[in-house]
Amino acid sequence: MIWEEDMKEFGKITGRAVIAIAAGVATTAGASAADFTMKFAGAGGAEDPSSKYIADYTECVQAESQNRIEVQHFPGTQLGGIGAQIQGLQLGTIEAASMAGQHMKSVEPSYGVIDAPGLFTSYKHANDTYWDPAFMEPYLSAGRDKGVMGVGIWAYGPSSFQTVDPVETIEDFKGLKLRILATEIEQRTANTIGAAGVQVDWSDIVPALQRGQIDGVHTNIVLAHAFKFQTVAKHVTLTNETMFANVHFMSTKFYDSLPDDLKAVVMECGKVASQSVAPLAEELGTGAEQKWTDAGGEVHRLNEAEQAEFMSSVAGIVNDVYGNDPALQDMYDLLKNTAQTHQPQG
Repeated sequence: MIWEEDMKEFGKITGRAVIAIAAGVATTAGASAADFTMKFAGAGGAEDPSSKYIADYTECVQAESQNRIEVQHFPGTQLGGIGAQIQGLQLGTIEAASMAGQHMKSVEPSYGVIDAPGLFTSYKHANDTYWDPAFMEPYLSAGRDKGVMGVGIWAYGPSSFQTVDPVETIEDFKGLKLRILATEIEQRTANTIGAAGVQVDWSDIVPALQRGQIDGVHTNIVLAHAFKFQTVAKHVTLTNETMFANVHFMSTKFYDSLPDDLKAVVMECGKVASQSVAPLAEELGTGAEQKWTDAGGEVHRLNEAEQAEFMSSVAGIVNDVYGNDPALQDMYDLLKNTAQTHQPQG
């Protein structure tokens, strides 16, 4: 199959591509017009590691394709909110987008298993799992027949709750309206701590916090800082129950329009950019608490006993959700087993 051949290329990082990232190869001035244009949606500025992923991917693709593909980046919601971006990918009006893998579960439910809690001990553990072909290939290709496919994947960072009022105990969550991703795991996690899960488009989060529509957000501290959530919800509670993965999705209509050599390029460069952004994502995660407090925010954690109770609760949710849905269980088992294979020793 063409997809299998392309995924083999996805695992091979050429020396030319690595050199392109290291040297910062730019589009040659005065080059002829590109044969293909890739509109790339997403990322939130310099503080968002997705911006580096897209920049590195752009350099790699334009260098490796000899400028036959032009990548145009549209940050934030310039091409619409997450729902509009997903629709654009399926229709082929948007060629690529960077987002949390869970967002794509509305198209292909198995993309949602990536938010399964309790699997990873570190960024490296997560990335080793994501990049293992045993998981990466079936996961990224899961939506192929529904108009979308994955090109790159990397660990963005662990989960936290950004809230208007401080949350230092499980009891403090009760009655809160929390913006969550549209997965059953996140909905039931909110329910188990006595909160209500609410769907709000990413671009509407700050206004929703300002007018009291929501009391907080379940996200990652680096992303929250990049979008200045601390200006309206200065408290962050670090729960770290799951690792958020950023996935580079591509329209299959665009991909299928490419000749074979450029198909290999767009896949290969996803691997290159995923590996090049990983150290920055971890660096930003390590320094996130200090940046949050420097910006006027406050950092909280559950005590040891309550953290253990929280993790036990979400583990039960995972077994119930995935154990009762054969369509999800196979992909979850693949993720879990691959994570166990890469479990750090000692």
